[in-house]
Amino acid sequence: MPGMRWTVSRSAPLEDYAGRILDCDRRAPDSLAFPGLPDLDDPATQGCVMALLDEVYGEWWVEPSPGADMRATRWAVYVWTGSLTRRSATGATRIEALIAALEAAP
Repeated sequence: MPGMRWTVSRSAPLEDYAGRILDCDRRAPDSLAFPGLPDLDDPATQGCVMALLDEVYGEWWVEPSPGADMRATRWAVYVWTGSLTRRSATGATRIEALIAALEAAP
């Protein structure tokens, strides 16, 4: 998706490098046949994942999910399905929950 940051890890002595996807056909700064993996720590990439969730679910939200000791130990993504809310996915971190919800999409 345009705006996502990708990374390519390479073995020493080669350096890792990264870039941003400009559109479906071009990547920056280097053009590669395979852009690498999405950088899930990058705020723009997280925003792209959220935009994809908007396209799939429409109305959704993510929030900390308390464990048995009432401390937020996981994150949960909830989806509004007309007259009811259902939990779509959980993850140890916010981005893991977002990715799990995207993978669980119909």
